Amino acid sequence: MIALVSTHEMPHDVHSAESLLARHAEHKAEIDGRIDGLVQFTNTGKQLIDNGHFLSEEISDKVQQLHTAWDSLQHVWQDKQSLYDTYLDAQLFQRDLQQAETWLNARDPMLKDQSFLVS
Repeated sequence: MIALVSTHEMPHDVHSAESLLARHAEHKAEIDGRIDGLVQFTNTGKQLIDNGHFLSEEISDKVQQLHTAWDSLQHVWQDKQSLYDTYLDAQLFQRDLQQAETWLNARDPMLKDQSFLVS
């Protein structure tokens, strides 16, 4: 899942930036859908450790590894969310800039027309 969340895509327009954010939100939903399994694994592990299972040390290590991986996944997802938000902002800015430039270019002849000068 970390590999899926951490893939690097660079959108080239507003639509692709919005699509990227939507896919990223779907990944978050999938991640959040697995929290029950994490909780169940942790609770079972703690129960085995509390009951003095002969592999308590190994079980504890596995629970800790899972939590470390979970925290890493959450961190990577959040970093990508911030990056993708920035991508969208940049694409929105680029679109607005192009629209303003088109508007100015359409009015360029009028702006250069000397008959509109006020004396």
